[in-house]
Amino acid sequence: MDGIWYSKEFYVADYSTNNAPDPEMFTTVYWNHGAMIHDNGEVEFSFYTNDLTGRFCFIIEGFTDQGLMSGRAWFKVANE
Repeated sequence: MDGIWYSKEFYVADYSTNNAPDPEMFTTVYWNHGAMIHDNGEVEFSFYTNDLTGRFCFIIEGFTDQGLMSGRAWFKVANE
């Protein structure tokens, strides 16, 4: 299948070197249109959450040589 997509420009904040002075309230905290799955069927990545607390949905979507794939999981962000 020949796909057509437009990559979204998404700037990832590096909080290890820069801490924003104001709270950040973004609903999208990680976007990577080019993540590749390794031969073992796994992919690894990490991201920082922002200042919103609560329950969030992690959505992954893509395609493989066997067709389209998608999945969802939930995680919780709490104040420390």
